[in-house]
Amino acid sequence: MKLLLPFILFFHFTAAAQTDSSHIKRIPFTYLKIEGDFLCVYRSKVQVIQNDSTWHKIQSLCKATKTETPDFSKYTVWQRTSHGDCHALFTHALFMDTLAKKMIWVENNHYGGCRAAKIEEFRIEFPNPPPGYTFELRQIQKDERWK
Repeated sequence: MKLLLPFILFFHFTAAAQTDSSHIKRIPFTYLKIEGDFLCVYRSKVQVIQNDSTWHKIQSLCKATKTETPDFSKYTVWQRTSHGDCHALFTHALFMDTLAKKMIWVENNHYGGCRAAKIEEFRIEFPNPPPGYTFELRQIQKDERWK
């Protein structure tokens, strides 16, 4: 038994370290409205916007979209095009992983029970992450119909 104790303790503390999520924080964000120009985000091919010049370039592609320029000294804008069925429901959450130094946008794509396609575009604005952070999108397909 004395020989097994170090191994048991090692595995106990290793498992505890792997389940510790104190380095992951949920980050509040604001949706920015996209009006008029269908597939503007898709055509821009830019996901993360952190400066005025990129923002104005995208706005020139999206002629019908009239959105105020965010304060990029304080905020980052992340945008994406999502695909689902005609009744799909998209829910979002944003997390900051301080251990991996990345921002994680989790999108849940809930099946709506329709065979036709639907495309939605989303923009979120959130406080700037520290320098050196990367951006990761995780899309989760939910097979059950939402109600």
